[in-house]
Amino acid sequence: MVNQEEFLKQLREAFAVESQEHLQTIASGLLALEATEGEPDQEGLETIYRAAHSLKGAARAVDLKDIEYICHSMEGVFLALKRADIRPTSSLLDALHEALHLIERQRSGSAVAAADVRTICETLDRAARKDSPQSPLPNPLQDQLPCEHPSAPQPGSPAPLPSSARPETSIAQQQPPHGSERNAELASTIRVQADRLDTVLRKSENLVAVKQLHVQLLSQLKSVLALLEETSADHQARKDSIRALSALVNRLASESVHASTLIDSLIEEAQSMLMLPCSVLFDSFPVAARDIAKSLGKEVGLDISGQTIELEKRILEKLKDPLMHMLRNAIDHGVEPPTEREAYGKPRRGQIAIRVAHLDSRHIEIIVSDDGRGIDPAQIRRTVLARHLMSEAEVQKKKPEELYAFLFESGFSTSEIVTDLSGRGLGLAIVKRALDELEGSVHIESESGKGTSFHLVIPYTKASFKGNFIRVGDRAFVIPSSALEKGLRISQHAIATAGSANVVEYQDKTISIVHLGDMLGIPRALETATPNHVLAIVCRSGEKVCAFIVDDILGEQDVLIKPLGNLLPRVRGIYGATIGANDEVIPILNMKEIIEMAYENAAPEKGALDATSGAEEHETRPKRILVVEDSITSRTLISSILSSAGYEVRAATDGIEGYTFLKSEPFDLVVSDVEMPRLDGFGLTERIRNDAALAQIPVVLVTALESKEHKERGIAVGANAYITKRNFAQSNLLDTVRRFL
Repeated sequence: MVNQEEFLKQLREAFAVESQEHLQTIASGLLALEATEGEPDQEGLETIYRAAHSLKGAARAVDLKDIEYICHSMEGVFLALKRADIRPTSSLLDALHEALHLIERQRSGSAVAAADVRTICETLDRAARKDSPQSPLPNPLQDQLPCEHPSAPQPGSPAPLPSSARPETSIAQQQPPHGSERNAELASTIRVQADRLDTVLRKSENLVAVKQLHVQLLSQLKSVLALLEETSADHQARKDSIRALSALVNRLASESVHASTLIDSLIEEAQSMLMLPCSVLFDSFPVAARDIAKSLGKEVGLDISGQTIELEKRILEKLKDPLMHMLRNAIDHGVEPPTEREAYGKPRRGQIAIRVAHLDSRHIEIIVSDDGRGIDPAQIRRTVLARHLMSEAEVQKKKPEELYAFLFESGFSTSEIVTDLSGRGLGLAIVKRALDELEGSVHIESESGKGTSFHLVIPYTKASFKGNFIRVGDRAFVIPSSALEKGLRISQHAIATAGSANVVEYQDKTISIVHLGDMLGIPRALETATPNHVLAIVCRSGEKVCAFIVDDILGEQDVLIKPLGNLLPRVRGIYGATIGANDEVIPILNMKEIIEMAYENAAPEKGALDATSGAEEHETRPKRILVVEDSITSRTLISSILSSAGYEVRAATDGIEGYTFLKSEPFDLVVSDVEMPRLDGFGLTERIRNDAALAQIPVVLVTALESKEHKERGIAVGANAYITKRNFAQSNLLDTVRRFL
């Protein structure tokens, strides 16, 4: 007998996949409607109508009544649009997007209030009836809904039509495909849980160790055979043994080639099962772009190409957040407001493009570009100086492309104010971290007034690669072959000194040479005499080149990457490990980070930086924060969060009391509500900025007012950050506070 709970669980798993497809179809259709001028495309309306109908049926099958009800109302709107009874107005499209958001929240398991479902359905039902004597698609579910939902037709609304009165087109649209078509579809496509495919791939990749073992055994057998041949003399029995052993070696060599081919083929097939088109990554981007632009009062079009290019599932998962940050960054910082664009002779609607293309046989390139204002190097210089990251003389020498590197530093932001959307300096830092983990790279091209483009280069797969095994002391390590430029034997006489660093001539340039063991914390072996030559590997990361002294280079092999696990999620200089033929765990070095460590150790200003750090460590006084909030609940919550984080907190009930505290006590930062009696948050901020003794104190506004006009007023009065209470979270507040302290 089938377990009903297990059966419902399986149904909902299938629904999660199917519903995502239908939601994406509807979202894309709505965006197309927004961009349409004149009559809506009937084929597009037909597509989203069918998607809403299919989603309604799927929701009914898993007993998700709210989704079923919303879909029914959406279906009615789409049918009315098809009949040209109504027009796709801006307010109607906003309501349809809101309906999609409610469905998505319900899908993800978030709580959705019955009142919200009722409100959106009533809105859509009224829109569908506009200028039409009859409801285009009456709701037969009214009596089955909970009491919070409307259970009877509203006054003046038509009675439900019998099924015989339904339009013939809608009946035809609901017919299933012919049997032969359905069988063909089932024969070509089945859904398999991703974790099962992951398991198959992991087991297949473990066969790489079998290949390595074959190589080692074959090498050892050949060594034994060579030794026997040297000592064979004239003994016939020994010669016969050598012949037999030689035959075994030849057979093993042949079988090794065959096994290697099969293993490579199996891994390639297993990896291909987890290769997905980039469209999976970008499905949600058009709707996200629309919502972000709308919240900022901007008009933005998004063009995505190359979505059919496939990448490994693990890489797509790593890229989703970074690329979403880049999209948000392009809309917020890149694209100008419509009036500003018109003043510069640009179209009101900004354009963002995402291009995915093959770069070579091992890499793809993703370009995220906008036609906005471009990056202002002068603003970066001002921020660098304000944060004391470099002297004025040094920063003025930097070319614009050199300054762009600061944008990827955590906490670095040129935004005038921190908001829920941006300004914390985290977005591009997340991009940099993800690319480092993927062994990828990024560079920026920007032209003032014309726009900016980010060029990301990433590998197709990170499961396995060619790696060079090296030895440092008595330990083995792997260096990706792509990072190793050359192996050298260097005479001791060729090594010179430059300040405190050792250098060597390489390809008509002077580069640093360091012991790799020093970077990895491995003690050097005691030497009785200085060797005449050292063995070194030259590695490159972008424009940085460095030579590393090693004890031996053991050769190149196929390497399977294993993650370090949850206990070691991030170890600088190492991004994974592989298993050797003798079950030895061998670390895989991240040469990009190793080179950065070498450059840091050679930096002449390192002592000055260390001295600065020491001075900061001696400053033990806790930072004092003034919380100004008239609501006792919000005041208690914010004060508790800040106190738990180690800050000394003082609370005021309104702007007047807060300003009085500021005049009588020292504070390092102010967190204030906006709507308060006597003196609101805007007024308090303005007083702080106009008071010479207080003007430098950072002000963070935490408020329920989230319109574009209120945020702009926050900027105008001099607030440093503007956080809306709807998106308020403990980490959100603390990240913002740490940004200014």
